[in-house]
Amino acid sequence: MKTLFLLVSILLAVSLSVLSALLARGLMAWSGAPPASGEKTAAVPSLSPAPSAPAFAVFPEQARLIEEILAGLAEERRQYQKKLQELAEQESKFQERKIILERIELQVKELQSKLETRIVELEKAEAANFKRLAEMYAKMDPQGASNLLEQMEPERVAKILAFVPDRQAAAILDAAVARGDKGKSVAGSWSDALRRLNRQGRGT
Repeated sequence: MKTLFLLVSILLAVSLSVLSALLARGLMAWSGAPPASGEKTAAVPSLSPAPSAPAFAVFPEQARLIEEILAGLAEERRQYQKKLQELAEQESKFQERKIILERIELQVKELQSKLETRIVELEKAEAANFKRLAEMYAKMDPQGASNLLEQMEPERVAKILAFVPDRQAAAILDAAVARGDKGKSVAGSWSDALRRLNRQGRGT
């Protein structure tokens, strides 16, 4: 914008200088109709220069400056167009990446939903399995049930005992305690695991 303003100012200044020089050298004639009814009318200068004197030839330095300014403006325009093209390419790449990211995000959400559904299904299947095992151990002799449960991890035993009726579960724990110190330790670990399981179920 500043360059354009400077160019217009220089062109106006040069035009006025050329006009003055041409008039001073007699290269431009005044023409005008004679005044009518005694009125004084200012003569209108003819804007056609004499054929033997090119306008800018009178001021070669100004002409060269104008050519340089025009060349600079052309270069700025070229750079501007180049920058616009680069911005357009960047915008296109940005939109492509945005579309790709949106697709990936959608796929992640779909996979997460499937995973959550699968986890729920597995939890239901596991609960059904523990329930069947609980029914089996509840029908067994408490001593035999405690002997088998002792081979399992306390957390797994707790999940099974959680489905066993309270009376049968207490009998299995008593049978474990009756085997001495080792049995007491095992029964204690089962009780601790049951308490942790109950707290998790209550969300505390």
